[in-house]
Amino acid sequence: MKLAQVFVIPILVLSSVACSDSRKPTDEFFAANFSVSSCIRYAGNEKGIESLMKQQGVVLLPDDKASQFLGSHTGKAWSFTSPNGQFALTYLNSGLCTVFVRRVNTQKYAEEVTNSFSRISKKTGWSFTPSIVPNFAGKTELETFRLEAKTTTGQTVEVIISATENNTGSYQVALSSQVI
Repeated sequence: MKLAQVFVIPILVLSSVACSDSRKPTDEFFAANFSVSSCIRYAGNEKGIESLMKQQGVVLLPDDKASQFLGSHTGKAWSFTSPNGQFALTYLNSGLCTVFVRRVNTQKYAEEVTNSFSRISKKTGWSFTPSIVPNFAGKTELETFRLEAKTTTGQTVEVIISATENNTGSYQVALSSQVI
């Protein structure tokens, strides 16, 4: 799939470029790019998600650990810690993909997701409606923001981002996507 090849720079390349420039990417840049390059790029593509996680060296969680992220749903889960934070990714059998970000500045995360959408639109022709993610995070409770992505092949991807400024829970941001 050619679109997948040019969609986003792989995470390790981003990390190595940042390291060679003696600056690590911000936690928000990494979190936004991981969210977009996994769940949005591979919306509805379980094999693509599995391949990305394997390529990045992220091991599939065993069932007992995966159930912490999946709840009563069936699917797969991965979890990893990087210099930029703690992350989990789930892919349900229904096709819903979610990235959980443990700690991040929600306003900067929203800005970086917007920047990612802009880069993707310019490189691939995908469109995002709306194209700007506002600072919508709740002060103490999760708040939700919805948008759609239209691919050049005519698919519509629903994207739902939930966020809170409260960083005492298991995660602070969750970005989900599903082909509709």
